[in-house]
Amino acid sequence: MSAKAGKTQTITAPRAPDIADLRSAIDKAETQGIERADMLLHLTLRDESVIKRSRSVGIDEISFADGQMRFVGVRVVVTTDAMSSLEAPAEAPAAA
Repeated sequence: MSAKAGKTQTITAPRAPDIADLRSAIDKAETQGIERADMLLHLTLRDESVIKRSRSVGIDEISFADGQMRFVGVRVVVTTDAMSSLEAPAEAPAAA
């Protein structure tokens, strides 16, 4: 029996963002000069469901209008990606 046979290796998966992480990412992008209207929040089905049901999400933070869901003013699309993410332009548009 080799010495390696008795060892176990723990592999941890990356942690999915929670509601606070999503709010923080949106706020950070906004402080970089990116408008919320220019951002797109890609949510997994699970995260979309969590946001809709969570008591920590205020009624002023989520809206459903014109066939679109918005979270804190950012348009939401459901994705098949493994984790939710925020899509924002690389830099804010130059002021005219």
